Amino acid sequence: MSNLYKFTDSSDVRTASDAIAATGMDWTPGRHSLSMAIASDDAAGFTPEYCRAAPQPLDSHRVLRRSDTGDVLGVVSSEYRPLSNSQLAAAIDAALPSSGRVVACGEWRGGKSAFWHVMLDKFDTARDAGKGGEDVTRTGFIVSTTHDGSGSVRVGGHSERI
Repeated sequence: MSNLYKFTDSSDVRTASDAIAATGMDWTPGRHSLSMAIASDDAAGFTPEYCRAAPQPLDSHRVLRRSDTGDVLGVVSSEYRPLSNSQLAAAIDAALPSSGRVVACGEWRGGKSAFWHVMLDKFDTARDAGKGGEDVTRTGFIVSTTHDGSGSVRVGGHSERI
């Protein structure tokens, strides 16, 4: 499942928190206990009747599940602490200058990855040394994260020639 949401200049969405509220991305990656069962050597398949013993808790790992659908996002160590979309949106909003706004956000791989695209409304003008004219650009950044333990929060800046 992949969902991409774009926001126009006339939309009410300006902040990352506005974006997740408007799109339903306000779910959290919840940590749940994990159990392990070992199949007997003569098992034709993994079914409860072929287990050597009752499932045992696996304290070293946790299962991450979406709070809205219950879908499994991944298996992580018991020390791993995921960031929710709301926590990351609050951090983006705290760093967002008044001249900035979220223009898109989305999730892919069933919510295992998420991103926010922020553009600054301020335009920069620089001399284009090669042509002697002016080069107008607009700056933005993309924040992405994973909810399955496979990556970290990443921020990348970019300039867009106007």
